[in-house]
Amino acid sequence: MSHSCLVPMGIAMMAFLTAAAGCKYDPQPGEGALGCSIAGECPEGYSCRVNGFCYSTGSGPMDAGASADAGLGGDAVPAAILNRYIGEWTLGVTSMVETNCDDGFSNTSLLSPAGSPSTMTIAPGTPGVSDLDSFWLCALSLRMDATGAHLFDANPTCSDDSADPANTWTATRFDVVTTNGLTGMHNAFYNRVDQYAAGKVVQCTQTVRAPLIKN
Repeated sequence: MSHSCLVPMGIAMMAFLTAAAGCKYDPQPGEGALGCSIAGECPEGYSCRVNGFCYSTGSGPMDAGASADAGLGGDAVPAAILNRYIGEWTLGVTSMVETNCDDGFSNTSLLSPAGSPSTMTIAPGTPGVSDLDSFWLCALSLRMDATGAHLFDANPTCSDDSADPANTWTATRFDVVTTNGLTGMHNAFYNRVDQYAAGKVVQCTQTVRAPLIKN
């Protein structure tokens, strides 16, 4: 491609009872019935989950404090959450890419105009490697955390040498967020290198903002 373009905090935990000596506080709330503390704590045997409530350890939505590799080292991401993302998504007609290059070129353009839609496919990830795999400008592996699906690879690249200049993109950010599995938001940032046949090299950055609609 040439210059032309490409959830609220939980309620406070129940206080420990100030009862007679030897009395043990041993609550057994129903799943999701007790809010996490401000510090993200729950009674013994329970974990604070993505919606800010306590669930018995190993059940319920993904940990609210889970790291970006939650699906590959912490609790497995529930299939119900992954299924919200899996499928083909159309980038909305207001999807934009902003390009800025070191030769002075600057442009903001539509990515998915009416009559010429652009689509992104999100597929199940590779066990032990990723939670989800996305296919759009580049094929990228994603991992889930409490806020959505995110790039975790160390600056993955992809190239297109079918025209002059040849383009190489390096992704440094790639986020997909959906709460209902029907609509979502995509944000990304790329460093792009344009290599001309005559030897000229231009460095560019590209910022993508795109609403998503599942097909």
